[in-house]
Amino acid sequence: MARSENDDSRRADAFGAHHYEIAYGRLEQAMEVTIRGGAARPLVVGDVYTFSRPAGLYDVEVAEVTQTDGQTWDARCKVIDFIRL
Repeated sequence: MARSENDDSRRADAFGAHHYEIAYGRLEQAMEVTIRGGAARPLVVGDVYTFSRPAGLYDVEVAEVTQTDGQTWDARCKVIDFIRL
């Protein structure tokens, strides 16, 4: 049986009922987003996520993931695309 992208267990509920914090300045200037996670599995370098903000849609790619303390980790993401709404 063929596997679909939805069968990938690390992608399942990436932003589900876990503790995440998303930090960014003015995306138009910084072009970087930091995602901090608690008990959830860390994001994976190369994964792409889309954020909706009042100005538009931002696609970000995970560039680096670092373990901070205990189960907490930070994922530094670069804005790779923007669509103005």
